[in-house]
Amino acid sequence: IGHYGRGSRASASHISHVDHVPAMFIRLGRKNLYSAYPKLTSMISNYDVNISKIIPHPNYNRPHKYFDIGLMELEWEVSFNEFVQPACLWGHRDISKLGTTGILTSWIILQDAKYKLSEELQAAVIDVLDNKVCDDLYKSICSRYWCGFHDDQLCAGNLAGGVDACQDDIGGPLQVKIDMDVKSSFNIYQVFGVESFGIRCSQGNRPSAYSRVANFIDWIEDTVWPEKQ
Repeated sequence: IGHYGRGSRASASHISHVDHVPAMFIRLGRKNLYSAYPKLTSMISNYDVNISKIIPHPNYNRPHKYFDIGLMELEWEVSFNEFVQPACLWGHRDISKLGTTGILTSWIILQDAKYKLSEELQAAVIDVLDNKVCDDLYKSICSRYWCGFHDDQLCAGNLAGGVDACQDDIGGPLQVKIDMDVKSSFNIYQVFGVESFGIRCSQGNRPSAYSRVANFIDWIEDTVWPEKQ
């Protein structure tokens, strides 16, 4: 999404993201950030689409870190193909059926002790942690803007450090790959979290906070498909 954050495709015309990430356009169907990319035509598999409107959750109050989720409306509906597909949003609060880990994608890499933008999209597996564990780890940062994990938030990361989301990754999806019963050229992913914030990325005992997608499904559907309500 521009070079300012990331999101997940919720429909042909909307992208889910966190509300405090500015964006100008979205890039679809690419794993390389800098390679040549064409504008929209009916015959190509990757393109850029401008953002026409950003829709924050009505309860989000910046700079507070709760209800930190939003939608971006695109200038036109995109065409799905082998490389551009909508994200499946996990609609159940119980995420135990998805396992104990999630897949994090990122454009940020650690190189020579500095965080840099990667040309290739990176992916890593991180642990989904109990919110109570993370509350204990983050007691020291309690403030008027954020003080503990609420029910609409998730905590995830590797407590040993080394692999985690960074501040520049906000808005990115936390997802799991679903095994298909039949052979298919497509991979199905369930997005169950959207990154809200992190502290000292890749350091031990510093997991990141995610907005729990299931808590916002009704709002997403009412916003994207109001005519069906």
